[in-house]
Amino acid sequence: MPHVSQKRVKKQVFNRMSNEFVNAIASMKNSSEVRGFLNELLTPTERVMLAKRLAVILMLKKKYSFLMIRHILKVSPSTVARFWKIIKMKPFQFLSREILRKEKQKKFWEELERLSRLGLPPRGRGRWANVYRLLDDKRGTKAKYR
Repeated sequence: MPHVSQKRVKKQVFNRMSNEFVNAIASMKNSSEVRGFLNELLTPTERVMLAKRLAVILMLKKKYSFLMIRHILKVSPSTVARFWKIIKMKPFQFLSREILRKEKQKKFWEELERLSRLGLPPRGRGRWANVYRLLDDKRGTKAKYR
């Protein structure tokens, strides 16, 4: 979990920092610029944490079971429950609308469902290459993965 300093900044300073952060992202021209910016700014752990949070929210919105979410994303029951409570109070309308709109183009959920049916392989070298190979075999394509 990322460390947050115990020392708080003044509200005015925090608001200015937040605005600068949002403006920096908003000024990016395309997704590769945003990706580069976030890769420079966030640690790998922070990127995984944010990606899992987003996936939990979207899976809850799509009515996946708590057990399925825990199994696929490898998160704790308390994490899923926490986001379920948050969604009940704050529906994440903008986030859901934008992600679900793009979902149709990328077929993200189909791939996620295929992965859940296949099950994740045990840890070890080359495990994701095997998953991608199985997915390609199901689709009838032959792509090479490292």
